[in-house]
Amino acid sequence: MSLASSRARLHDATKSLRIAWEHAGDGWRDAHHRQIGDKVLSPLEHATRGAETALDRMEEMLARVQRDCS
Repeated sequence: MSLASSRARLHDATKSLRIAWEHAGDGWRDAHHRQIGDKVLSPLEHATRGAETALDRMEEMLARVQRDCS
């Protein structure tokens, strides 16, 4: 599996989680819902964006190494 496909899977999974969370919020809007969103989901999304950026950088580095070593 390539880094690009791993990044895409991570992005898609995070997007699916966000959509499911929003659907859950259709019938569940209380302090616990907001607290979970603020303390769990938002930091997870932030960390995921950081991981996606790191995967992009690693993909670029690997491409450069392959070019330089060819």
